[in-house]
Amino acid sequence: MPDLHLDDSTTGQPQSKRRFDLGAIARRPHRADISGPTSYGNTLLRIAVIILSSINAVMWEVYTESTFMALVWAAIVVGFVGWMIYDKSHR
Repeated sequence: MPDLHLDDSTTGQPQSKRRFDLGAIARRPHRADISGPTSYGNTLLRIAVIILSSINAVMWEVYTESTFMALVWAAIVVGFVGWMIYDKSHR
């Protein structure tokens, strides 16, 4: 059996060393930082979450009389509104 070194594969042939350029990955903009249709889609998705969470908070309070769960859903609404305000001020 041949003596294999760290650079050798199971066939005994030398492999090329792979070097990854992590700087190339970091240069790509994040999906949330891109303007255009994607950012509009993100905004519409957040608005949908706010509306549906608001409806859910009201339903929990009215139908089940569970104030705790209504407050949980209201906190989600406040969190998303705060997130939208933060994103708007940092662009």
